[in-house]
Amino acid sequence: MITSAAEFHQAVQALQKGTSSPLSVALCDIVNETLVETLCAFANMPSGGSILLNLPDQNASQFNAGFETETLQAQIQTLARHRVSPGIPVQFFWASFEDHSMLVVNVPAPDPAVWPYRVTATHQAYVRNEYGNYPLGVSEIQQLHNARQATSHDGQVISGSGLEYLDKTLVQDFVEAVRQESTYLHQTSDEDILQAKGVMSHDGLLTLAGLYALGRYPQQFFPNLRITAGVRASGNTANVEQQRFEGAVPVMVDDAVRWVMRQAGQSGPRPEHQAHPRSSNIPIAVIRELLTNALVHRDLSSQTLGQSVQLELHEDELTVRNPGGLHRINLNQLGREPGETAVNTSLYEICRFVSVSGGHRIVDPAHHTLRDVHWALRRAGLYAPTYTDSGLYFTVAVGRRYELTETDQQWLASLPSHEHFTTQQRYLLVSMSDGTRWSPETLRREYGPIGAKSALRQLDRLADLGLVRAQASLNSTNYRLHDTRLRTDAQRFGGTIEFQPAPDAAPAAQPVHPVASGAPAPHSNDEHDAAAKAAAASKHGATLWNVLGEGTMNIHDIAQAANLSLSQTRYGIQRLVSEGIVDRQGGQGHRETVYRRAQG
Repeated sequence: MITSAAEFHQAVQALQKGTSSPLSVALCDIVNETLVETLCAFANMPSGGSILLNLPDQNASQFNAGFETETLQAQIQTLARHRVSPGIPVQFFWASFEDHSMLVVNVPAPDPAVWPYRVTATHQAYVRNEYGNYPLGVSEIQQLHNARQATSHDGQVISGSGLEYLDKTLVQDFVEAVRQESTYLHQTSDEDILQAKGVMSHDGLLTLAGLYALGRYPQQFFPNLRITAGVRASGNTANVEQQRFEGAVPVMVDDAVRWVMRQAGQSGPRPEHQAHPRSSNIPIAVIRELLTNALVHRDLSSQTLGQSVQLELHEDELTVRNPGGLHRINLNQLGREPGETAVNTSLYEICRFVSVSGGHRIVDPAHHTLRDVHWALRRAGLYAPTYTDSGLYFTVAVGRRYELTETDQQWLASLPSHEHFTTQQRYLLVSMSDGTRWSPETLRREYGPIGAKSALRQLDRLADLGLVRAQASLNSTNYRLHDTRLRTDAQRFGGTIEFQPAPDAAPAAQPVHPVASGAPAPHSNDEHDAAAKAAAASKHGATLWNVLGEGTMNIHDIAQAANLSLSQTRYGIQRLVSEGIVDRQGGQGHRETVYRRAQG
């Protein structure tokens, strides 16, 4: 959720670039039924979400007066309390930056005792997906209920199975690895080890975990217990190459990693003048760890066994999606908490003794964790992974290069010895420019033990240069930027952000805008040419206006014709709808919704 000026600026930048995730942030222009659905959808999301509502008056001085904002705030409170069941305790902030004046509506994470939240009028529950608000079906609600009960499904016994369905080589390596580690099982038979570790039951039937981790062909029993991979071409075209990976978990990991490396062009040397192919900078250890996590921690309930793990390459980004959301951990803990968290406890234990090529254990909490992934990506000059959790599925994306903003670059250039800064020093300096302090403990939480040691060395060098102050205490040392080097909002964001909690407002008796499903925004009386208005409405307004022509188009066709991302298209079209120069036919975020130029 958005609770600070920095988070607001990051959200606005992501909307402008078309990189924002609809699973966590939504942009709205009017109060209508779609807003009610969005409140309901975020209330059902594991981490809640934020709605950015454009204010009708973009003048900063009038914005600060807050009169219209308070009226709007009261109306949304009414919708959240009475149009969603049970009512939602939303939180408000006022925010203003450049020409963006918005009311930030934070929807908290759901209360498990009353979940799911539903739109009162229709009794329909929603969550967010990449298209917007997604109505939940009965089986999906059951899947989410199962996830909240944190029940492992990997111990179920598979009827008609037996030892003959296991891969003999995998089994032999497995039992030998168990014997090496366990003094208790060192002298026991292979069959006793398989039973003790949950690979098979005492009556000789395989468990789902055992079949999945060590089976010759688990897909004989569960055809979609596999990886489905694809390469997405530039622009908005469909996948141009599809690949399926089957077999036991270690076989799928090995095959999928080799496929990614081939697609990324890493199998051989490249000419220096050749452009970097997609995903060519992602370390192989990162690819292996993300695929392993997706396979081992996927939901194995009956509602999701018909779904496969999805792997996609798009230019320089790799995305992995697995069925089911997070269990017993939240997004903020990923890559930072050292503790083990296993969705499938039997599968996790079995995979501790299963290796892929090169001798790497499938599960190795001591050496291969998400914290190591974060540090490996940072060393490669890449952003930390992007995680999204819809409850129905979990997605991780990596590959975007870490790029400092223009204001970051200008500030760094003003520091002494800036031409000698390493990439990590530049990142640490920028992170401390708002007053953030680093300690060995916080560095370990962020990067793990190995990454923390490297970061501490870099901080000590910055202290030698006189840029960072090291404050020693009894148990630790804190590093912070000298007060004279701290940046103002204008230096950090390129302008001043006004961000403050909104005062409580009593619910309004009448809505600011009539609430009517599919009602278009009222037409402006402005006599300016519609094309000029479109160009002024958003960065891509003129392009979208020209693409629409005289017909009707859905959001995907518009995006493809305009050669824009879905997020860019969605943001631009919403701006044109709010200006009354484009009509929307259908609900926002629905697949069947189409757009056309406003008539008359």
